[in-house]
Amino acid sequence: EDGDNFTPPQFSDFTVVGGPNQSVSQSWVNGKKSFSKTYSYFLAPKKRGNLTIGQAEITIEGTVYKTSPVQVEVTAAVDQPTDGENSEYIASESIHLVAEISNTNPYLNEAITVVYKLYVSPRINVSDWRQIDNPKFSDFWSQNIDIRRLEVENGTYNGEPYR
Repeated sequence: EDGDNFTPPQFSDFTVVGGPNQSVSQSWVNGKKSFSKTYSYFLAPKKRGNLTIGQAEITIEGTVYKTSPVQVEVTAAVDQPTDGENSEYIASESIHLVAEISNTNPYLNEAITVVYKLYVSPRINVSDWRQIDNPKFSDFWSQNIDIRRLEVENGTYNGEPYR
């Protein structure tokens, strides 16, 4: 069921850098209703050590539900691995998604275009070039221009050859 009177946890050891964001999901499977509402926050710790995210609570049909406090250990920043076999490192060095905007300073209601380009290094092989999701543009009217067939072109990114 949907709840009321959501009270977020105390983030005394953190700075809230984003949120709250809400997402709602409702589905029917074999005649059974399922509903969820998610509240998301992006947090930055104020210090190192064992920090606590306090209880959140919400009221559903007169009953108050509370989360358990969550302990988080904040350590010093960890260097990104530079192991040549690490797939995350290889992707971060070899694949770049760039948004090209036609006008970065438009007037109110002026149309602009955003073209997304995925640069892939010739040193790696990527297959299955399909789009999984569309970005959300709050406070903008947006229209996706469908492209029948994605074309691979040769180009450069930061002075290096890319596809």
